[in-house]
Amino acid sequence: MGSTWWTRDEAITAAARHLGFRRTGKNIQEAFKLAIRTALRRGVLERDGSQYIRKTRPR
Repeated sequence: MGSTWWTRDEAITAAARHLGFRRTGKNIQEAFKLAIRTALRRGVLERDGSQYIRKTRPR
């Protein structure tokens, strides 16, 4: 993911493709949405408002 800002939908699609999935159906989308919410709570990802996310910068 790096330091580039992604929309949540773009991030989900890119991650699914990276893992070898051709399509992102409802089950895959829900699993990644949960993973994104968890990563945001743990501070692994940061968000800019509500649409864009990226990996947290080291401090």
